[in-house]
Parts: sequence; C-alpha cells; structure tokens
Amino acid sequence: MFRPHKKEMTAREFIEKLTERLTDEELEDGCKKILSILERNPIEILNIINTIICDDEYGCTFAIYLLEDLYQKMLTNNCSNELDKLFDKCLDVVVEACIFNSFDLAILIKVMPNYKDKMMICLLSNKDCVIRIFENEKEKKEGQEINPLFGLNKMQQHYPEHYDAFLKIYNEHYVEKKGYKI
Repeated sequence: MFRPHKKEMTAREFIEKLTERLTDEELEDGCKKILSILERNPIEILNIINTIICDDEYGCTFAIYLLEDLYQKMLTNNCSNELDKLFDKCLDVVVEACIFNSFDLAILIKVMPNYKDKMMICLLSNKDCVIRIFENEKEKKEGQEINPLFGLNKMQQHYPEHYDAFLKIYNEHYVEKKGYKI
C-alpha cells in the first residue's frame, strides 16, 4: 500500500507545538532534532524561540514558557538532562531572554534547579535584567503604577540570601539616580 510522505516537523514547529498536542512519533523526532541542535550550536534553540516570539500575532508568548514546554517534551522523552548544554554554554543569554519577573525566575529554577546558583550570579551581574524584574513586579491591582520597591521586596521574599545584592542594585538605580525612597 502506498502511503504519502508525511511532512517532517521542523525544530521551530516542534518547539512551538504544545507537548500535549504532539504524537509520540512527533515527540521522538522533535527531541532528536533538538538534541542535534544542542550538540552543534545550543544558542540556536534560543534563536528559534526568539523567532517564535517575534512572529507571535497575539504578543502573548514568552520565552520562559516555550523553554519550560521544551523541557517537558524532553523530560517526557527521557532526555531533559541534555538541556545542560544550553545552560552550560548560554546561561547569560537564557537569563536575559527568559526572566522578566520573579515568576519567570522561579520557572527557570524549576526547569533547571541544579543551575540556581549560577542563574543568580548571572542575573545579579546583569543590572538591566534585575531592574526589569523590579519594574515588572506589580501587586495584583488593575492599573497599578510601577513600584520597583515592590519588586525588591518580592525578590527579598523569594531569594533572601541575595537581598544585599538586589538592594545594592535598587539603591544605585532608583535611590541614587532617580531619588526614590526605600
């Protein structure tokens, strides 16, 4: 019996498609593609994620969710440890691309808990990323203005061992440069 050749899914299509919508065959083939990319050029994974975000007609896809779903796909296929290659070679880019608030940081730590200390060092060495976190933390009130102090307090609550470093960045950016009060 003749079967028409089924179009193979690209790495982008694999990353874009939610785990629960993949067939077992798509999952296996997609993971093989991802493993090949991780072996050759791990940053390409983030480039693919970035193109998905840029093409998102609704503007609601965030890198952290695509990376978390990719982790779930690879976990399902028993190869999630291969994401170490991405984190080993591109952690600074992962942090920059994926973390916009404390919730994103928590997801990233959940995905790769063995990298928490390295993530925090990388995050704290990127003042712009920390400031972005401060400015994207809001209480759950509609129309609330940005309150970076709320962001600082949220980071203190979740990562008290790094409070002094967060406080230093807050003071340099908001108190010294902008005249905010603590």
